[in-house]
Amino acid sequence: MCRIPFLIRSIERIDRGAELVIGSRTSGKAEKGALLLQAKVGNYIAVKLLNIFLKGYVFTDLGPFRGVLSSSLYKLNMRDKTFGWTVEMQGKAILAGLKCAEVSVSYKKRIGTSKITGTIKGTLLAGYHIISMIFKLRFLKNV
Repeated sequence: MCRIPFLIRSIERIDRGAELVIGSRTSGKAEKGALLLQAKVGNYIAVKLLNIFLKGYVFTDLGPFRGVLSSSLYKLNMRDKTFGWTVEMQGKAILAGLKCAEVSVSYKKRIGTSKITGTIKGTLLAGYHIISMIFKLRFLKNV
C-alpha cells in the first residue's frame, strides 16, 4: 500500500492550519479482514470515550498514521511508552487546543499476527492502557 497520498493530504491539511493530522481507517477503505472485530470494537469504544470526556475535535479513529508539527508535538509532553500513546497524543492535542484534522486512509490486511489484536493478552493490555489513559486525561491534571 502506498502511503504517499496520506502524506500529501496531511501536508495539505497542515498547510491549511492543522497541527495534528490523523489517518482515519474508519473513513477510508479497509480490505476485508484488515481490522479484526476486537480492533473495531475497541477503537469504537475508545474514540467514543475520548470524544465524550474531552470536548474539542471529534475523532473517528485512533489512527495508525499521523502528521504533527514538531512544535506542537513538544507542547504535548508525551509520556506513555505503551499502548496508550495514541490516545494520549489525541487527548493532549484536544486539551492543548491544537487544530486537529483527519484524512481517510485505506487499510490492508496485516501480514503476520498482530501483537495487540492477534492475542487475547495483547487485546486486553492495549484496552486497559488506552481506557486508563482516557480517564487520566479527563480526571488528572498532570499526565
